Amino acid sequence: MRDIYTFAIEMEEEGIEYYRKLTKQAPHRRLRRIFEVLAEEEERHIHAIYCLIEKRPWGPKSDLIPEAKAAFAAIIDEGFEVDPTTPLAMQYAKAYRHAYEVERKNRDVYLDFAAKAREKKDKIAENVFLELADEEARHMILVDILFKTVTEPLRWTESEEFLQWQALAQ
Repeated sequence: MRDIYTFAIEMEEEGIEYYRKLTKQAPHRRLRRIFEVLAEEEERHIHAIYCLIEKRPWGPKSDLIPEAKAAFAAIIDEGFEVDPTTPLAMQYAKAYRHAYEVERKNRDVYLDFAAKAREKKDKIAENVFLELADEEARHMILVDILFKTVTEPLRWTESEEFLQWQALAQ
């Protein structure tokens, strides 16, 4: 399992670096905050893995949803839009789609790690990896919403993903 932990930590470190890069590029202060929170989430995941290695509990649960919900509400209230036909919007869309794929890959890796832990009858590791997979799935929803903010600026709040996100926060 040690190699799994090392791989997971490296994977999360790459996520932190990527979200910090997106923080610097974000066109709106509320979007910057979302990327800061995503980087903090990845740091929490590293903490969870170290806790697993050291066989101690980890927490607290993610507070991403309320923070993201507040950011999206502010973006809506401020009438922020990006013209999807501009090169800058296309650059953002590409970056957000990449973030989605990274989160999807991470979710799948954690699901695989959970299965391996289950095979070894390590219930604690299985549960932690399942929880991390669930958090990565929530990140996928969030970055998909971000993708839609630049590709469908007039309709993104009507998307199924945004409505799911709103439901998660309640």
